[in-house]
Amino acid sequence: MGERCTACTRDKKSSFTGRDWALEAKDAHAGEVEIFEDPSAKGGAFANMYEGTDTSYGKITNGKLHAVIDSGSVITFYHEDGRVLLKEHFRRLRDEESMPLNIMGREYSNGVGDNFRIVARFVARKGEKIFGMGQYQQHELDLKGCMLELAQRNSQVSVPFYLSSIGYGFLWNNPGVGQVMFANNGTEWVTESGKEIDYLVIAGDMPAEIEENYMTLTGKPPMMPEYGMGFWQCSSATGTRNSFCL
Repeated sequence: MGERCTACTRDKKSSFTGRDWALEAKDAHAGEVEIFEDPSAKGGAFANMYEGTDTSYGKITNGKLHAVIDSGSVITFYHEDGRVLLKEHFRRLRDEESMPLNIMGREYSNGVGDNFRIVARFVARKGEKIFGMGQYQQHELDLKGCMLELAQRNSQVSVPFYLSSIGYGFLWNNPGVGQVMFANNGTEWVTESGKEIDYLVIAGDMPAEIEENYMTLTGKPPMMPEYGMGFWQCSSATGTRNSFCL
């Protein structure tokens, strides 16, 4: 993917669809891959219980972004300075915040045909502010605490990309109807009918840096032609000739 970003695709089946969906740019930065296998790993799982330790992990580094998947299948995204930007929200006894709930960070359930109802969960960060997501009929600028429908309607434009005050951008790259909840106790993305989980995380120190990378991947708008840059006057809202005078 682009520099300073990582795409994450997970499929319930043995193969991916291979669709790029909103992404137009071809792979330009493969990143660096690191695999660590804990030689002293031991332990076992039974039902919702787990005993032992296993510090094995896989890591992808791309510019300022590090994506790490641990032995428990939890993916965490780090800034190069060590800050946690985003982390999947698993609630099991073996997780860092131990809970006997057995709720997964990635969930597939039966959908229509050979599709699935897909859920992706992420840990909520205290004090985080979220901006973007397109155009909705609401007053909130900071979307923290909001529930948004992922669908296009008259006067509603759903663009599933947001900027975080922590220093990253997130694109939900799943073209399906669903919803997202930016709750104080967790973020949850839902696609009602899809085949795989596909999202993109972009790290950056400034919003402009993140947006530049996002536009490079999804496509930039063309420059407006000169004939469209002059004065525009619509007569539909004018009543008399004098109202045209400036």
